[in-house]
Amino acid sequence: MSHGTTTFVDITNSGVNKASSLQKIARLEEGFKLVGFGSGCNDLGFLSLCGMAIVPCNIDKLTREVLKDLPHIKMSRCAHADCILEFLEQLAKNHSHLKV
Repeated sequence: MSHGTTTFVDITNSGVNKASSLQKIARLEEGFKLVGFGSGCNDLGFLSLCGMAIVPCNIDKLTREVLKDLPHIKMSRCAHADCILEFLEQLAKNHSHLKV
């Protein structure tokens, strides 16, 4: 995966990824709900398991194309990890419980 002029390589054991780890956690917690944040194709499995998934506005074209039709995906107005701060600020401002 490339991001600008930098290339990233993900190396994991077969069958181990964010989604498989989340599935194990969810089996331990009854009623487990999650808001996920991700920005790359390596996050797609993980994001598909979240009740709400937030992605930064600067995701790559391939990831944007794959995510565009998923109803629980919310596009942030912010880039990179700033989308996490934006979400938390909105949550605090609304003083409400999040329905995922």
